[in-house]
Amino acid sequence: MEINVMTSTVPIPVTIDRSSNPTVLTVKEMLYKKKYFPITRQTLYFQGYRLDDDELPLSELGDDLDGSFTLVMPKAAVVDAVSAEPVWLTVGTSRSFRLHMIPGNRQMRMTLNQTRIGIVYQIESESSDSRKYHLAKYTVSAIDTIQIRDGEHGREVVFMKEGKEVDIPGTMKVYDEHSEHLMADLPKPCRQLR
Repeated sequence: MEINVMTSTVPIPVTIDRSSNPTVLTVKEMLYKKKYFPITRQTLYFQGYRLDDDELPLSELGDDLDGSFTLVMPKAAVVDAVSAEPVWLTVGTSRSFRLHMIPGNRQMRMTLNQTRIGIVYQIESESSDSRKYHLAKYTVSAIDTIQIRDGEHGREVVFMKEGKEVDIPGTMKVYDEHSEHLMADLPKPCRQLR
């Protein structure tokens, strides 16, 4: 059986085998496998009623379950960031972000209230009119540690949850500060064409 669990942004399709007598915990486990949402941080609602009993069989909720579940998650996560050398961590989107310096050889605890983060790998040029930032961008959820360490191919980012590594692929991006300044001077309709 496939059900859609509603979130504040998009529905998450979850496939559950009805013959295995699934419970509320089964739904939470599937959400963890799909989106890495920690089970202990998930609050599920069924038709507006909070489901506090993880052992409650779904069969007791009726036959038509699709679209009746709503997932609520806390907005912010507290993570530990560790790096062997100083590195910049961005939190937020390219238009609205905060910048954190992670000092070398020290653990730093921070609150992530966004799911988008970036690790600045290289800064070209010292002049503000020609600076370029090379960064790796990630969409994260349900992590408690970010480790930045030297790997065999340079700096690598490792995400962890409860002591286990979580594989989160990233994308490389070059942010050109000069072109962003030029874009800010354009009328808004022209900026959207970019």
